[in-house]
Amino acid sequence: MKKLKMNADRIKTMIATRPVTSEILLVRWTEFLAEHKTLDNLVPYGTQLSFFVYHSLDVIAFLVSILLILITVLILQRSN
Repeated sequence: MKKLKMNADRIKTMIATRPVTSEILLVRWTEFLAEHKTLDNLVPYGTQLSFFVYHSLDVIAFLVSILLILITVLILQRSN
């Protein structure tokens, strides 16, 4: 319990003495966005991927096919 209180006090002190306040960050980012309008470099690459690739369906299909081949081989070996 003492360690928890020490950690809470440490985090409280860190938040109180952080070099830049949240208000200043908000103002700076708002000014930055107003100056540069769009930030295309911050758009995630995943928005350009197809549904198939985005959800890794190609990898899942490959792994399922390998699994099915292994199961088939094991069943055929057992029947012989």
